[in-house]
Amino acid sequence: MKVLLVSERQDLRGQLDRHFNPLGLEVIQYWNPIKAMDNIDEIDPDVVLFSAGDFPRHWKPFLTFLRNHRTRYTTVFVLLRPKDFAFEEASKAQHLGVNGLADDSLADRDDINHLRDLIVRYKEIRDQRHSKRYVPHPEDRIEFIFSHPRTLQFVTGRIEDISASGLRFVPHRSQITDEIEARAHLRHCSLRLGDSILNLACEVIRNDGSLSLRFHDPEGDVQESVEWYLGEHSKRELGILKAR
Repeated sequence: MKVLLVSERQDLRGQLDRHFNPLGLEVIQYWNPIKAMDNIDEIDPDVVLFSAGDFPRHWKPFLTFLRNHRTRYTTVFVLLRPKDFAFEEASKAQHLGVNGLADDSLADRDDINHLRDLIVRYKEIRDQRHSKRYVPHPEDRIEFIFSHPRTLQFVTGRIEDISASGLRFVPHRSQITDEIEARAHLRHCSLRLGDSILNLACEVIRNDGSLSLRFHDPEGDVQESVEWYLGEHSKRELGILKAR
């Protein structure tokens, strides 16, 4: 699936590559909205992400042009809005046929999930990771620690998201993990799920400041434990509400 990003920001492209490439989405960036409009048939995008902050005078003619040729289901158009985006502008976007609005910062996992949800309303995404990702909440007790494969130093941090097959881990001190390469094996890892601690091994899939890890789980015990614990989230949330 092709995603056309119309924005001047390289950091935004990096965020999209990081979160959407594993879903099978190819991101193509144009820094000039006029050129993007001229090449729209050649690009043939499934999704257009247009930065209203970078090009406040161009998104309306671009969207009008797009909708003259492509329906909301043929090409999804998501307007990436800055924090000071006016309500009147949002109303105009709806009238012109926008599929949805998203914050242009994409600063956290909630922003990414919202953008993904906008896309999947209209397009099927074939998630190459197979397992649904879950973002830990305050009422969850999910922690991860591992031993550096070369120095054997303990590495602590926070879990950005987790699934039955792996997790994304942000170390407290990223310089410790800078030299860990993809396909490296972490043989001494511990995963806390509530009151239980699982000892396991992991494989590094990607290291881009945070570590994308796949569980080595030939017996399926880790997958079963993770799925059970995540499935109990509603009970933990309800317990906290009752205690207030």
